[in-house]
Amino acid sequence: MKKSVVFGVFSKSPKFGRGMINSYCVQSVKTKNSVQFARNLLQIHNQHKNPFTLVKQFKCSSRSDRNDESDSDVEYVKDLDIDSISESDSENRKFLYPDTQDPIILKLCECASVQAVFDVVSEHENEFNGHHACQALLVLWDLYKIYYRINKETQFEPDSIKVSSEELINKFAENVVSHPYFGKIVCCLDVSMKELSPTALSCSFLYLKRLGIPCHSSVMQKLLVRIEELLEIMGSDFSLVALSRFTVAIKAPNKLNFLSSAQKVLPLIHAKIDSCESEMDIDLLSSSLLNIRWFVSSTIYNAYKNQVVKLVESGMFSSYQPTVIVKTAVLLSSPLWGNEASDVSKKLLTLLKGRISQLEVPDVTRVHKIIESLREPADLHAELSEYASRLLSEDGFTTIDSESAELLTCVTSFTCSPNERKMFENIVENYLKKKLNPRTLTYLFKILRNIKCSNVELCDKFWFSTLQVMEANPEEYSYTNILKYSLRYMYFNNNLGGTYRHYEFENKLTEWYLNLYEKSVIGFIPSKFAIMIAFLVAYGEKQQKDFLEKLHDMITRLGEMSSQLSELDCVNISRGIQIASQLNTRSNEKPQMYDMYVKLNSILNECIRRHIDKNDKSVSTTNILMRSYVMRKAPQSTDISQCFVNRYENINEPINSRMLQDIARNLLVSKCLIPTTIDYLTEYVVQNKANLFGETVELILFLCYELGYTPANVDSFLTTSSEIIFRESDRMSGLAILQASLTLCFFRFLPEEFVHLIFTFTFLERLDAEIADCYAKAIYPSRVRNYLMQVNRAVCLDYPEFDVPWFHKKYCEEVAATEGAPASLFHNEVREVLVKVLGDNKFITQQSYSPYGYRLDFEIFFNESHIPVTWKQRYDKNIFRKAVLLHADEAFSHNVCSLNGNAQMKKRHLEMLGYEVIEIVQSVWNSMYMSEPGMKYNFINEKVFKSDKEAVLRLN
Repeated sequence: MKKSVVFGVFSKSPKFGRGMINSYCVQSVKTKNSVQFARNLLQIHNQHKNPFTLVKQFKCSSRSDRNDESDSDVEYVKDLDIDSISESDSENRKFLYPDTQDPIILKLCECASVQAVFDVVSEHENEFNGHHACQALLVLWDLYKIYYRINKETQFEPDSIKVSSEELINKFAENVVSHPYFGKIVCCLDVSMKELSPTALSCSFLYLKRLGIPCHSSVMQKLLVRIEELLEIMGSDFSLVALSRFTVAIKAPNKLNFLSSAQKVLPLIHAKIDSCESEMDIDLLSSSLLNIRWFVSSTIYNAYKNQVVKLVESGMFSSYQPTVIVKTAVLLSSPLWGNEASDVSKKLLTLLKGRISQLEVPDVTRVHKIIESLREPADLHAELSEYASRLLSEDGFTTIDSESAELLTCVTSFTCSPNERKMFENIVENYLKKKLNPRTLTYLFKILRNIKCSNVELCDKFWFSTLQVMEANPEEYSYTNILKYSLRYMYFNNNLGGTYRHYEFENKLTEWYLNLYEKSVIGFIPSKFAIMIAFLVAYGEKQQKDFLEKLHDMITRLGEMSSQLSELDCVNISRGIQIASQLNTRSNEKPQMYDMYVKLNSILNECIRRHIDKNDKSVSTTNILMRSYVMRKAPQSTDISQCFVNRYENINEPINSRMLQDIARNLLVSKCLIPTTIDYLTEYVVQNKANLFGETVELILFLCYELGYTPANVDSFLTTSSEIIFRESDRMSGLAILQASLTLCFFRFLPEEFVHLIFTFTFLERLDAEIADCYAKAIYPSRVRNYLMQVNRAVCLDYPEFDVPWFHKKYCEEVAATEGAPASLFHNEVREVLVKVLGDNKFITQQSYSPYGYRLDFEIFFNESHIPVTWKQRYDKNIFRKAVLLHADEAFSHNVCSLNGNAQMKKRHLEMLGYEVIEIVQSVWNSMYMSEPGMKYNFINEKVFKSDKEAVLRLN
């Protein structure tokens, strides 16, 4: 029989064994940080055909999982040593029969090519039995993986044939299963099933499936029936090894035909949990549960979690291999169970400190996903990011592909300086020059989000490439994938302050959606329908009248199925409304769109009330619901907002940094002050100092400042926070450092090292670089300049001993020149009454500015006899000043009323500058009590003159 090209590759490699595998093993390299990696990458790309070199790693995914691009769920092929990245081929091949002396099995173990396997089958055709068949399948699967790895390494070399890995791998499998002697192997397996062990049967079932044998074929059905028979007969004697292999084979969350198999496996796994203590048992148990995690009940999950907690607390886990720890953490962190085991996951991650360099590349990215999910521990992420940079800088990996892109997400998350941003933008641009697949697009999207890309041209290229990938792959514009790309675009939009638009992408997706609405079931699946409506509402403001009529009909249908909308559906629709509101403030809003917003708000509020009435009072659920509410700028004094307050006041579950950030953002956006909740958050900061990122701590600090709240543990909180911020300052944005510093100034707790950090040419140049390359040019530069001015002012006034100069006088004058006169009814009424109290308009100065640039609503000058004088007399002897500050309702927090930190510090600083400060609150001014005749006059008179004696002096 004539050999194919595929078989020839192996036939010419007689020594293709341990030596060749070992030559591809991971080598250690010198440490290189992410900046150096980026520079090297760009230099190599410009000088050579190979864009960069990455660490060699031989992870071979199952063909059915290779294109999975879930952000949360992690597909594991590595279960036990059989799929180990650093496996030795001879040890792997002796997995089924480690102590055998059978000459045929030993010959099969030595086969270096596919043809060699079939030669053994041919040579021993009359003696070939079921055990030999199982061993032959194991060796064929091993050669399949080797071929995948070698092809992956060589396909981008200059002389290689430009054929995709997928095509070659598929061709390999086709050649294997079409060979006559492969049929002989399957026949021997078919007639010998009764003689085979559960492990041999499970492995054979798995390898046949991986080689492309359909599950409905005769031999696969017989194997499945036999394995299920043994599950019932053997019960708990069915080994964990066999269970792990079998669960890998039946891993198919969307295939109902394997649900019955999973149901038979789960009781056996549950029965084995309490007895699992060894590293091997935990590894196998975790593998089994991961593979069928969609069917695992909360009872089984909790039993597994409790067993892990027991082993962690006993210290046994600390001796386990890092890959076992990672696998366990991935299972416990699965989004299927929310944050129930976040505490255990954090403890497991801490066991990896100092051991990250022992991880294979896939485990590096899995750990990164868990850290992204929990937003901690920070110190482990620093170690992981450095290691990812080393891997990306190492020689040997020659492709720009999804693996390298995924590693780049590890390097770019949580930190990116302006210099790094430009380098990574160039790297992404190099990716976009290649033919991309959907998986790589996923990681490029994350990279652009991580670095807060402000390069509109690059963003345009990315979304144009996304359209190309969707159009080139018909499955990518099925309604499921269109929904996925829609969500990405909606959450990418805020990368540029809500100003970025790619009209071609929006119009194309709108066209596809309208077509799908007419011809598919998308309009009958609430979760899918919600995303579609969110996208159309967000970007449909410029569409024609017939589109708006269709959209109105869709929203009506959505209202009919509102009882089926989930918490996440509410968030997605709210995001659509939020984007539409931002975009429509820049254009003429159509009345029809406003009516739709009102209707959608009504639907969403109804859904939120329904979810609130459920028993699920977890912090995560509350965060999602409140986020949906505050994104739409819904009113705060409602029954819904009070329900959120009640839930936050009674947090009785462990939280993590992700949940902490979500709570803080919700309270910050809604200006809702809940003292017990903020005390809970600040105490979490104190107790988790080593694990927290600077951005997390800065958010809690700034929340206290914005709400004007002093936590119960203020001293320990501020001490811990300042240490974390200073530790993380190199990885934080300049704006975040300024906001944190301003908060510390508010509490008069600014350490001297912060002054030395901020008021240096190095830091000021860093701010200039951030402004020049910021992601939201409409607002970010002005925010940076304003907060720098405020910190400069606070340090000058509160810490004169630091001798920092006031260098923002000109900036304040420029800002003052652009500010218009106040025109509110509140301001005008106060002014009228002040004129009556003081007797003449000439005694009032409005819209004046104090030294250091504080704007005053009104300024009044008095002589030593408490007689008002004019502005021109302000420099006379014994003149003192009074500043009238008007506080609108927006200056106070909701729930518990507290004046915001900016207003409190303004009053303090004005008093330090010699002003007597008079504060007038809008809600008091507009109260029923003040509506009585003469009450506002008496109120102002008392505020201005303070006592009857001063009033008498004035009248005389």
